[in-house]
Amino acid sequence: MIGRGTIGAMPAAAEWLALSAVFLLASLVLRVAVGRALGGRRRSRASLLVTGEPDAALHRSGTALRRMGARITRYDADAGTLEARAPAWRGAGTVRVHATAEGAHLTRLSVESDAMSSRAVRRGLRRELERPEG
Repeated sequence: MIGRGTIGAMPAAAEWLALSAVFLLASLVLRVAVGRALGGRRRSRASLLVTGEPDAALHRSGTALRRMGARITRYDADAGTLEARAPAWRGAGTVRVHATAEGAHLTRLSVESDAMSSRAVRRGLRRELERPEG
């Protein structure tokens, strides 16, 4: 049990803050270790329906990923695909986007990610695509 003043002369609030930081760091290390032990990263797939033509939607998704801090590593407008590297704070991994026409002025973006926080990448991409341009 942790009592008052067990870490030198720290006040109780600072002591709990320090212990919370240690706990969060330990849980992050454990998450990474367990993920690697269980065979690496899982690939996550999602689909987003956006307005516009496929080439414009692909360009907007590339711009959105760059705003989120990703680095575009491959962009093929003819095939309607792009690949980006998610930043470390998003769980460093690869994000692939494929744009296909889905009727008049609608595009389906297939998003595939092996980043540790792929759900956060998809949410951020959706949020960035819904932002008004300009």
